[in-house]
Amino acid sequence: MRRSVGRTSLARERRRRGGAARRSTLALALLAVLLTGCDDALLGITWVRSDSHVVVDGARQAGALLITGGDVSLAPGSRTDGPVLLLGGELTIDGLVMGDVLAPGGALRLGPWAVIRGDLGAGAAFERHPDALIDGEVTVGLGLPSGAVEPRGGGWWWRVLLQALATGALAAAWARWAPRRLAAMADAAGRHFPVAASLGVLVFLLGSIAAVIMAFTIVLIPATLLVLVLGVVAVGTGWGALGFAIARAIARARSLAGGPLATWAGRPVWLAAFGGFDVALLLGIVERVPWVGGGVALVVSLAGLGAVALTGVGGRPFVHAGDALAAGDA
Repeated sequence: MRRSVGRTSLARERRRRGGAARRSTLALALLAVLLTGCDDALLGITWVRSDSHVVVDGARQAGALLITGGDVSLAPGSRTDGPVLLLGGELTIDGLVMGDVLAPGGALRLGPWAVIRGDLGAGAAFERHPDALIDGEVTVGLGLPSGAVEPRGGGWWWRVLLQALATGALAAAWARWAPRRLAAMADAAGRHFPVAASLGVLVFLLGSIAAVIMAFTIVLIPATLLVLVLGVVAVGTGWGALGFAIARAIARARSLAGGPLATWAGRPVWLAAFGGFDVALLLGIVERVPWVGGGVALVVSLAGLGAVALTGVGGRPFVHAGDALAAGDA
């Protein structure tokens, strides 16, 4: 009788975990479908990251418009429902914008036919034609922190080097004062990279939407900047966790027994600093590679962000449903 009850309980547990695995798979598949349309007004937001885009005469741009790169032109006779958020790239407004325009980053130009029915918040300076009309309030001085937008031309290697040093220091700090949390995030990033990357996409989309919504309320601009700072710290933490996972695996590898990294196996702070620095440095160099570099850096960054979210900033280890089923069978 006890064996029968035990088998029934085990069967129920397997069905429960199997259902969790199927739901995880379904969620990832649904997320993949959402990703295919991330440039095409996903959730009412059109996100422009590169290339040149023109809203022509007589056309209507529905929903919010988020610009982080590239060149966008709203031609005379066009209509944009808005709101419009410019974080990078260039934006030329020469048509009608029904909502607010917020441009803490990038280059903004208002042509002679520009009409903005809402408020305008811009950085330290922007180009405005005398005939451009703004119905709402104009606020100047909402620029992003220095270095948040990379200047054109040379000098990018200094940004990459500082980025690598900051990531290494952040990873070392986690290893020094919260080693278990760093280990949990490293395990999630290293062993469950696809799941972490998928969740990272979802976190990024939700965070971007929240930041856009808050950014168009002038009172909540400090909260928007706080969200951006926390996002940068979370991505940096993810890079450090992934670097720590790689450095730890190399240090433990038998092929490197007696090598320079082998002596670091018992020094997590050094491993974290070394791994975080290397990952950030490599990503900063790889993202400069045409066509594929930016995509690779983005996927790795999303995986690091997802690892932070999967573990609740390292507060709990992540156990995949498939691993739990295998452990139950064993």
